[in-house]
Amino acid sequence: MGEENKSSSYPFAKAREIEEKCPLCFSRMKGQESYLKMIDEKFKDYQILKMPLFPTEIRGQDSLNEYAKILFGEKKFEIAVPKILPKFPEIPEGKMAEFLEKNLNFIICGGKGGVGKTSLAAAMAIALAKKHKDKKILITTTDPAHALSNIFDQDIPIGGGIVPIKGFDNLDAIEIDAQKMQQKFNDESRQDIQEIFERFIGGGMDVVFDRKVMEELMNLSPPGLDELMALRKVIELTKEGKYSFYVLDSAASGHLLRFLETPAIVRDWLKSIFQILLKYGGVIKLDKLKVRLLDLSKDVKRVQEILSSQTTQFLMLSIAEEMGIRQMGDLGQSLEKLNVFYHYIILNMILPVSSCRFCLTKREGQEKYILKVKKEYPKKEIVLVPLFPHDIRGIESLQELSKSIFG
Repeated sequence: MGEENKSSSYPFAKAREIEEKCPLCFSRMKGQESYLKMIDEKFKDYQILKMPLFPTEIRGQDSLNEYAKILFGEKKFEIAVPKILPKFPEIPEGKMAEFLEKNLNFIICGGKGGVGKTSLAAAMAIALAKKHKDKKILITTTDPAHALSNIFDQDIPIGGGIVPIKGFDNLDAIEIDAQKMQQKFNDESRQDIQEIFERFIGGGMDVVFDRKVMEELMNLSPPGLDELMALRKVIELTKEGKYSFYVLDSAASGHLLRFLETPAIVRDWLKSIFQILLKYGGVIKLDKLKVRLLDLSKDVKRVQEILSSQTTQFLMLSIAEEMGIRQMGDLGQSLEKLNVFYHYIILNMILPVSSCRFCLTKREGQEKYILKVKKEYPKKEIVLVPLFPHDIRGIESLQELSKSIFG
């Protein structure tokens, strides 16, 4: 690679031009400076290449070649935008105000990674807490990234226990370590299997084959079982009757698709295990393992009931770009197959109307996908959320986001 492209250190444009012409661009550029400094210090032994934010999508051979030339230092980054751009409508605020009045228990925020699911979930939780001050709200996540602590900027880190959100009397949060829960389940089940078959082997019975099959079945647990384990924790909390609303910041689309498709797969997996256990049920007590697996089977059914319930609503979140819209389509098809209700499509990070040619060029690209979504999903409510000049982090900025969506 060539030397670091210094002109690309500013993701939007040249600093002087930004400062004079676009407060949004300048504010976002300044917000990145601390992160760039942190990267420079943490990875000082590496050659760091800082790529600019392009005013158009990097898609297709021509734009990929352009990107490659700048990446490898063959060309200096220059903003090329047309002199005359069409006008676009302002982004309307409060389009989901009536959503807060719906008779719901579970609200699931989902979409591909990086589209702002955690921000939306947190803004939703805050809107519910302010609207329904006499009711308790719990926000949780099955996302392995566990970003709730960061998004709320909590003094007390959010972890495996329930933590109150500062500034609210009726809003709590919990981050569930799904992988840890699944590992605990697998370890306990293997221990039970070990004890059961050791008794048979001690009695001279040849059960090596079944034992091997059982162990392999535990090792081959269905994909998405960890997310299912996390939701089991939420189900436990529903039995207490403490919360009226549960806001779920789901895993990214790939994980979520596995999770949504898991219940049927888990049933088949459990069926195979039970078929082996039935062979020995009349000879030895299988209490611990049997109860554990039966409880899991019941919870799988409960998850399916929750997902397809009229009191559950899925909020589809995307960005107005090709990959975001494409993954949204795949997720939407899976939701419809599973009878999971979703009425809203939320397109995040839309550039607001301004006099900045860079911003308007990006908005022009986004507008194409906004129109495409409206055409392909005529029965869905399309909600546009603006790109803010700062990171969404902390109660103040979350309230600002909440106002733009819910009014």
